[in-house]
Amino acid sequence: NSPSLPLSSSPSLPEDMFRTRSSLLRLCLPLPHPPRRPLACPARARGEGGRGAGRGGVSAFDGGVYRAKSLWEIVRGLLVFKLCSMPSLVERGEEVLERSRRILGRRLFDRLMRATFYGQFVGGERAEDLRACARGLSERGVLPMLAVPIEEAVDDGRSECWFRENLHTVLSSVNLARSCHPGSMMQIKVTSLMGADLCATISQALTRSDGSEEFSETRLSLVMDGENLPFPSLTCQETNHLQNSLQRLKIVGECASESAVPLLIDAELSFVNPAISLVHRLLAQRFNRDRPNIWNTYQCYLKDTDQSLQTDLSRAAERGVSLGVKLVRGAYLDQERQRAQELGYTDPLHPNWGETDLSYRNILDRLLCLVGVEDPRIWVLVASHNEGSVAFAVDRMKDLGIDREAGKVLFAQLLGMSDHVSLALGKQGYPVYKSLPYGSVDQVIPYLLRRAQENRSALAGLGRERRLLYRELRRRLVPWRG
Repeated sequence: NSPSLPLSSSPSLPEDMFRTRSSLLRLCLPLPHPPRRPLACPARARGEGGRGAGRGGVSAFDGGVYRAKSLWEIVRGLLVFKLCSMPSLVERGEEVLERSRRILGRRLFDRLMRATFYGQFVGGERAEDLRACARGLSERGVLPMLAVPIEEAVDDGRSECWFRENLHTVLSSVNLARSCHPGSMMQIKVTSLMGADLCATISQALTRSDGSEEFSETRLSLVMDGENLPFPSLTCQETNHLQNSLQRLKIVGECASESAVPLLIDAELSFVNPAISLVHRLLAQRFNRDRPNIWNTYQCYLKDTDQSLQTDLSRAAERGVSLGVKLVRGAYLDQERQRAQELGYTDPLHPNWGETDLSYRNILDRLLCLVGVEDPRIWVLVASHNEGSVAFAVDRMKDLGIDREAGKVLFAQLLGMSDHVSLALGKQGYPVYKSLPYGSVDQVIPYLLRRAQENRSALAGLGRERRLLYRELRRRLVPWRG
């Protein structure tokens, strides 16, 4: 089945798509390039002054911003969060969805999803739907970050045709992001353009001295430019797929850079992450000279993230490139621990959530200090639903004199989650984004279910948001009770 999303038309791929820059320009829709400017909130959403506001300046995330939501948005949020907080429902999600589809029929099932989960977490299916969603966010001081809902798991065995179709989708998405808002960003998974099995093979090879030489940045950069080099540890089919994948990634990086749409590469499972980080370095070397057009994601629940980030910071300084850091806690906790147990290797994760929180805060503080001393090549995206982490970042920005309107420190949450955090930040003029998955119900609901199963810890923390929504509902329905 084709993963292409019916959001914008794109011409058929030319035979020499990997050989010429003109092919890229034909694939990118002919929209005028927006001016390059700091990633900041819309002017109408900015607060007074340019300094961080601290806890008191962000309304303490007390839910007061929910007054801007419609009654239906309040009710839908309460219903959806209640269902998401049921572990058994999330665990058996595929079975529940399949039974619901059989009982209700496709049309009624589609309408039910759009009224609940899809409506809560998805930006839309058509381009005009997504633009309308982006306008609504912009009016509340929030910017769009498009999330392409395609990826490959290990052993999926996708064909080269599937990855070529994904290239169409990603390029169309870059142009869609550009048309939604001049400050848009976009996030992708490398495994939508390069097979997860190949990523795992390269990651394993990078742990060996001969593998590091075989898959060196110098050699892969030549392949990215179209040279045919041998890779002794790969089969002929894997070598061909590697060549095509690197050239696909180059096309996407160039399109995103030319379109002024920063591209955030998502981290995935730890045993494929070394290859993903290698891809990021290859693209950053080409496209991150003046500003981070290509960002990398760092998962703070991994024990080695501190060292990995320090290495990347040093490498970026040596090469004179900008580094965009998307900082997350991590979403694959259950899968990581299960795989480590099954294969008998050391658990790569911190032993508990408290250690992960400490890691996140320490790394975030170090990055903010770099921004605070006006390191021109460091940009930070605080991707967290945790109120404590966001409040800590806001306070440190104030302490360090970091201008929130400079757009060097950004914030992000998922659409439909932690709105009391996102809207409060946007109201005070902090650059804050919402991650917007998009596509049809059949395309996006399985993607949302995978994210829910991976982010059970985040779902477990929905209790506070539900209480804030309920308080706002009670205020509207029975105002005399306060």
